[in-house]
Amino acid sequence: MKKSAYLSSILMMGAMMGGMGNAALYGSDITQPNPKPKEPFKPTPFHKQEGISKMIKEYNLIKKGLSKKGIAKQNRIISKIKIYLEKGNLTEEHLKL
Repeated sequence: MKKSAYLSSILMMGAMMGGMGNAALYGSDITQPNPKPKEPFKPTPFHKQEGISKMIKEYNLIKKGLSKKGIAKQNRIISKIKIYLEKGNLTEEHLKL
């Protein structure tokens, strides 16, 4: 039997059973509980995002002289933080722990 004929026969059986859905096809009389309403999506603030918070921690270590990163990476982190400060994505308060 072709897949399309098989699929159409299953759909036709479902339609004849009066909209009982898959429960009627499989002999189950279990009703599904009502789903809980989802909480509205609250975006994470920029300074609390995982990568940015790690960068801020590393920036503070660089300022204290305790960073184990190389000079090139330290300069990259410092320049990114300066760009974020100029754009207004971060403030001086965000850099304090």
